Amino acid sequence: MLSWLRKKRQHDYDDLVQERWETSFTRKDDRRFPPEENGSGYSAGEEKQGYRLALIKKQIFAWVEDPVYRYEDLMLEADIRFGGDNAYSAAGFLFRYIEEGGYYSFLVSNRGHFRLDLVFNGKPRTLIPWTPAPEPEDNHIYLRLIARDVGIVCTVNEQWVAEFEDENLKGGRIAFAAQNYNESDSAEFVLERLRVDSIPVDVEASWYRWNRAVKPDRSRRIQLAESLYSGGSYPAAAVQLKKAFTQADPSAEEYFLLAECCMRLGLYDEALAAVDNTLKINPDYSDAVKERGNLLYILNHFLELRDYIATRPEGLRDDPMLLNLLGHGEFGVGNWTSAADAYSAAAAADPSMPLYLVNAARAKERCGMQNDAVLDYLQAARLYFRQEAYYDLEGLLPALKELVPDNPEIRGLEGKVLFGRGDYPAADKLFLEQLEAGSTDSSICFLHGMVQILTGRRDVAAEYLLRATELEPDYYLYWLRLADNLHAMGLDAGDEIQTALDLSPDDPWVLNLAGLMKAEEGELSLSREYLSQAVEKAPGEEEIQANMAYLISREEGLEAGIASIDALGDTFPDSHILLNQRANFLVELDRLEEAVMLYEKAARLDPGNRDYRMNCASACLKGDMISRAEELYQELLEDNPEDPASITGIGNCAWVKSEFVRAETAYREALRLMPEAEDARSNLVELLYTMRRFREAKKAVAEAVDALSEELPARIVYLAEKIAEATEDRFKCAGCGRTWTIEKSDDPVPPLRLHGEPPGDAPAGKCGECGKIYCVSCASSRVQDSRLVCECGAPLKLNDAPLRRILFREIDRS
Repeated sequence: MLSWLRKKRQHDYDDLVQERWETSFTRKDDRRFPPEENGSGYSAGEEKQGYRLALIKKQIFAWVEDPVYRYEDLMLEADIRFGGDNAYSAAGFLFRYIEEGGYYSFLVSNRGHFRLDLVFNGKPRTLIPWTPAPEPEDNHIYLRLIARDVGIVCTVNEQWVAEFEDENLKGGRIAFAAQNYNESDSAEFVLERLRVDSIPVDVEASWYRWNRAVKPDRSRRIQLAESLYSGGSYPAAAVQLKKAFTQADPSAEEYFLLAECCMRLGLYDEALAAVDNTLKINPDYSDAVKERGNLLYILNHFLELRDYIATRPEGLRDDPMLLNLLGHGEFGVGNWTSAADAYSAAAAADPSMPLYLVNAARAKERCGMQNDAVLDYLQAARLYFRQEAYYDLEGLLPALKELVPDNPEIRGLEGKVLFGRGDYPAADKLFLEQLEAGSTDSSICFLHGMVQILTGRRDVAAEYLLRATELEPDYYLYWLRLADNLHAMGLDAGDEIQTALDLSPDDPWVLNLAGLMKAEEGELSLSREYLSQAVEKAPGEEEIQANMAYLISREEGLEAGIASIDALGDTFPDSHILLNQRANFLVELDRLEEAVMLYEKAARLDPGNRDYRMNCASACLKGDMISRAEELYQELLEDNPEDPASITGIGNCAWVKSEFVRAETAYREALRLMPEAEDARSNLVELLYTMRRFREAKKAVAEAVDALSEELPARIVYLAEKIAEATEDRFKCAGCGRTWTIEKSDDPVPPLRLHGEPPGDAPAGKCGECGKIYCVSCASSRVQDSRLVCECGAPLKLNDAPLRRILFREIDRS
């Protein structure tokens, strides 16, 4: 092991050691990193200029571990050169590295920012988000990190950039690390020099120099405080602000940031003092004005709060948040009417905030204005529903039940609360009760439709979603869900998604569905436009990322789609949505066993998702894993015994097992439940054709024509042609192209005896020489010896029984 380490060491490689070690990678005896290492998406090795780490795909984070010794306290210095062709990328070190599930990471980007992260027990946590740092000079950075006990200090290009305390990891190895982001397929980094010092007295000296003697640039402390605050590290942010305040007088913005830190730490008196200092510097600082009012309310200083807001400038007094706080002040001193007026004014100033309406209703109850209170509560309930705030919606029910226990809208609200809890059967029972009573509440129609989707009855869902759009045509969400449902049913939803786009052009989910639909239609440029906007607006949504991967698969191929999902692995570990999409690509590549494994894992991660189990069953069936496919379809039917898709799947399994009667029964049952089910119709026609039950197959085709309002699926068209070939005799006139068809029959045909002229559209006969067939009209111009002849001169004869049948039929018609 570690055969490249030729020099004998005094210590075991797992020891915590105290040493000074420095290398510029020029001497063999300085070697500690492996001379060559290759992994998934990266390679590393020695070269003349230093130690090279190359990343060869987008969105990859890789490192090379120094396997020699572990360190507790240490001071690490490194010279790192970025490749000249690098796009957005970063390099640095892992330290106190235990394994992949435990380490600190310090990275500096080539765009002048740094970050500090912790991975503990496999869970990543950002200690300091991206924060400004000195930019690389000629693609070089010189970084230093000092880890002493629980403290960490970082410098870049000899400038202090950060200090932080964390007690999770005490000791471990170091590793050279780098990250390539999403702008280029590759990036390269060279570690030109590395110095490690773990002698306690040296580490202590470096710590005191950079943490005490060197005065950091004040702006660095403020930038660090802002980053720590944005990352939720409020105590650390407050510490940095207070240290910066000793270097120079704070600005209003800096005092306000301290107030926000104290506020989130529950230090309300200290926060109020910081806000007061903010307003001394800038009395018109509107955020500080609002925060002061909020703090007075939290501290129960109601009189002071009321008087404070009353003295604000007129423009600020119209702010809905201040009006709401004024209501709190009036309410706190028992002025119910004045409180109700203030709350109502806040609700009028910001109609999207249901809390203002709830506060107004509560004050109106105290005033005895019960009817007005009910109206406010109900309007707040509608807004909470729109915002999917079901917990807040539930909080309104006790007050409403006490005020108007017999109001039918309350039953609908109870249903919405049950829907928010996930109790769909109980919710739907209340929705149906309201609908049967004649409710015209669009939200009740909508939620009833959504329950039908969740139980696999998309055809029923479409009816109620459409009704919701008719009742409230200006609400984009109804159009989006209707379009999504129609799209999932394989129906055209272009008009519906366009309406949703018109109503809400910036909603990421509308853009997402529009982009997916355009990708499926082959309009890849427009799809990229929509999906790029969706990703930009909601980068953390896995479904949108999955659809972007689908677009990439259509643009660059399935392998590129798979690679794009793999690149998201660190961002979305164990994402069932991305696992399902990756499995979809594998099915298209006919890698069915791999696909089934991914579908199974996705289903375990999200057991309630029917689509994953349906996809898995389909892949099992396609891959001859019939028993597992049948198990999955049976599980789906236990959840919803009237699911046409699952019943069709059972029929498919039966067909493969040559259980034809069972298969036919399943298809017919699926069609009874959903007459427009294309798969069941196509499968039934093909099964009857395969069993040579042609008359029943022909009848099944006719039933498909009646049931499917859209154009017949290509598969049924093809089967109809094959059935016709098997059941009909067809002939065509070589002259005018007229065709005749007649059912095949083994019945005898009587001898031909003509009386008078046959009709012109009847067959005249077939040439015994060249085999051409003519109608009477075309052949009547060629007569020899009172007989109709072919253009080759041979007589036309009616020896074929089917031709004679057609002639008799045409004579009867005439």
